[in-house]
Amino acid sequence: MTKNFIDQNLFLDMIQDQVNILLNSKDPSIQSIIANAKFEKWLGNPENKKCYKGLLGYARLGFALQIKILQNIDNNYGCFMPEFYNFFKSPYFKDEVLNNNKIVFFYKNEHLDKIRDL
Repeated sequence: MTKNFIDQNLFLDMIQDQVNILLNSKDPSIQSIIANAKFEKWLGNPENKKCYKGLLGYARLGFALQIKILQNIDNNYGCFMPEFYNFFKSPYFKDEVLNNNKIVFFYKNEHLDKIRDL
């Protein structure tokens, strides 16, 4: 089976583009989550494409896996939040991504509670 890879820097740029979209979201519920994360200091680093901590680390993981699914690429993106691995690798997640057919900030409230405590 042939693997389909793209340049890793391009892959990280694609993920970062989604982080920037998230940070500039006009959705009030997203704005509220981001404001809480900033205030409580669990946002993560918005500029560092390789920051895997906080809300943005969680978002980067979700974005990376959605990009892999939608673009059918095999680039590696380590799971730096192993407590969420089963969720992001589940058939449910893959089905939701394929049904949406676009990249979204896909999260569960109980995951946000865990991120806050990491």
